[in-house]
Amino acid sequence: MVAWGLFVVGCSGPPVVDPAPQQQVAAAVAPEPEPPPVAPAPPFSAEQLRAAMPRGATYELLLTDVHDTETSRVVEVIEADERGCTIRTQDRTAGGPPTPPTVVARTWEQLRDEAAFPAGTVVTDAHTTVPAGTFRTRRYVIPRGDGPEGAPLTERVFYDLSQPGVPVLRVTQEGDQVTGREALVRRVVVAGDP
Repeated sequence: MVAWGLFVVGCSGPPVVDPAPQQQVAAAVAPEPEPPPVAPAPPFSAEQLRAAMPRGATYELLLTDVHDTETSRVVEVIEADERGCTIRTQDRTAGGPPTPPTVVARTWEQLRDEAAFPAGTVVTDAHTTVPAGTFRTRRYVIPRGDGPEGAPLTERVFYDLSQPGVPVLRVTQEGDQVTGREALVRRVVVAGDP
């Protein structure tokens, strides 16, 4: 009788299940790994840049550093053709003489690729206000690694969607501290050959 009681108690418990089939089912429904992040497309094509940046196109920017020192930068397209353009850049710190100009030649494809940001860049649309006005922009938030103090470096670049060319705003940051800012003050695009 005692043996029978043990048998009944043993049978009334939960059934014994082989764990191997459950592991096989779990493996069959496991989610696919996330694909690696994809780099965003540049905001403008080479053709859009060529059409929007004829000879004489001029952009005035206000640069501010971590110490709030302001520098005026003038970027001017001094030559342009079907293949590319030549750009002259000159800075002037408040109260100081202008720096010697820098002149560079770029193909339209090279200019397009200067806005080719790495995978991991976050892209959103925003309204951005700078001295030149308020613009509907595409914002690129680019992680740039860690700074000397270990804080993350971030760059935020805002392009006016209606006007290919120079960003209307660029902000660099280390952690929560803004370390640099470039804001569009004025843009002059003259009609002419590309």
